[in-house]
Amino acid sequence: MTLDESYKIAKILAENGADSVQITARTISFKFGEEGNHAFLSYADSLSKELDIPLILGGTLRDMKTMNEILNKTDIEFLSLAKPFVAQQDFLLEWKENGEGVSRCKGCNNCYGKKESKCFQFG
Repeated sequence: MTLDESYKIAKILAENGADSVQITARTISFKFGEEGNHAFLSYADSLSKELDIPLILGGTLRDMKTMNEILNKTDIEFLSLAKPFVAQQDFLLEWKENGEGVSRCKGCNNCYGKKESKCFQFG
């Protein structure tokens, strides 16, 4: 699916009763001409301005600095995380205590590929 096609589908979903749209991908080891830490940031921010429902951004969100920048400098209101919690269930405590934090998740995708909620690097 192209970015243009997904943009159209997201708008159709919003117009027909969806309560949110999540932007993510199975693998985002490539970039869509993006600078920075997220492959879909410009696309997601642009789409969020066009929708009347919340946009949820997922994928490669492992550090608080990036997450805070996204929440404070874009129209994206929600973030979705999974793998960072598999590698380190309490990494958000650093954010709460220090205002910053970085998950030890390296994005190896073993937890996802093996369909287990177990980090194969950090047990």
